[in-house]
Amino acid sequence: MTRTNWSDRDLQKLSQYRNHRIIFDGFNYIWQHRLKGNKWETHSIDCYPEPLRPLHEIHYWTSKYRKELSERQSKQDSIYYREMKLYLYRINKVKRLRDNRKIKTRDKVKVIMNLIPEMSTAGIAELLNISRQMVHRHQAEISRGNTSN
Repeated sequence: MTRTNWSDRDLQKLSQYRNHRIIFDGFNYIWQHRLKGNKWETHSIDCYPEPLRPLHEIHYWTSKYRKELSERQSKQDSIYYREMKLYLYRINKVKRLRDNRKIKTRDKVKVIMNLIPEMSTAGIAELLNISRQMVHRHQAEISRGNTSN
């Protein structure tokens, strides 16, 4: 399906019949839509001599807008699901790392920083059950490239 230039919010409004109307200007029927507040704007450049034609157009296009909106939301949901799955995979890996007593704390901090870069210092400290100061010290050592304990 071809993608329109409407934003998701505009598509949401365009997919509802109540945001469309047909007015008669004395000569032709004009299709209008409402996107911002109560301001009605011309939707189609076509002027229709009878009222059923724009009514059918509205029915057709609201259906298309609904379908496109649904596809966009479905795509966004699948992207979010993939990201959540990857995050949980990383957390599980960090959990196994945390429970491994053979690995030094500094190495654990380094791996966590690489696996989950958005995790805060407080989050790392809580996860490893150490103080934030200890995490700061290890982060400083890692950034300097210091390999001592």
